[in-house]
Order: sequence, then C-alpha cells, then structure tokens
Amino acid sequence: MVRGLTAPAPVTPPVGIFDQKKDKIIRTLAIIASLLASPLAAREFVVPSGRVLTLFDVIIEPDMGRFRFVLPEIATGVEFEDIVDDLDYVCAQVALPALTQAGSDVSQLVISVSASEVPFGEPTEIVQYFQPFHREGDACIWEEF
Repeated sequence: MVRGLTAPAPVTPPVGIFDQKKDKIIRTLAIIASLLASPLAAREFVVPSGRVLTLFDVIIEPDMGRFRFVLPEIATGVEFEDIVDDLDYVCAQVALPALTQAGSDVSQLVISVSASEVPFGEPTEIVQYFQPFHREGDACIWEEF
C-alpha cells in the first residue's frame, strides 16, 4: 500500500440518453402489457362501424405513440371515410387509456389501419390509412397531415 493515495471515487454513470431509452422501453412494455393483459381476444376491438380492428403493434417514440391495427376489409373497398369514427374511437378508447395507465406523457398519436400486418417503415403496396391526433387531457384531437 502506498501512503497518501486513496482509491478513486466511484464513477456514477451520467443521466442521459441511456436512461431515456430505458424509460422509453419500460413505458412501451407497460403500454403493450396493459393492452394485452387480458385474453388474446382483447387485441380485437369492435368499433362504432361494427367492424373489428385487431391491434398488432404499438410503437412509442419520444413524443409520439403509434397504435397499429389491421382491418382486412380496407383491401376490398372500405374507404378512409368509412372508418373515420372508428379511428376517433380507438384513439379515445384504446390508445389514451393505455398511455394513461402506463404513465406515458406522449402528446402526439398516430392511429394506423392496414389491410394486413406491415413491417414499420417499409414500403408496401398494402392499403394503409393513417390519422394523427394530439392528446389534450383525456381527449384525442384530430390533426391534419
């Protein structure tokens, strides 16, 4: 032992991007868990039009939540205008409660509906509809692209 020398102080990792990514992962998992906690059929949501949307993906980004649904009928003639009320419904009745339950402060949401599951961000010929919303308290406010 050398006199006069002390052990270096323990290094505390900086709070920053790692903690933000870890928090994002935890919140995303909490949202998915809250949506899928009940039986598998709970991924299916009967919407105002009487159709059934199936949730297949949730993506949480720093200030945006994406809730992705499948509705095969949009490949065979169901138009965007036919599901406008359904998009409002899943935003208010599915996405917002899941975000609230997970303690997420995401303020922008995108509800998407596709004819079949589509890998996120990949070009495709599959019919897809998208609608952005912003969160205002417990309400989904329609936004234009």
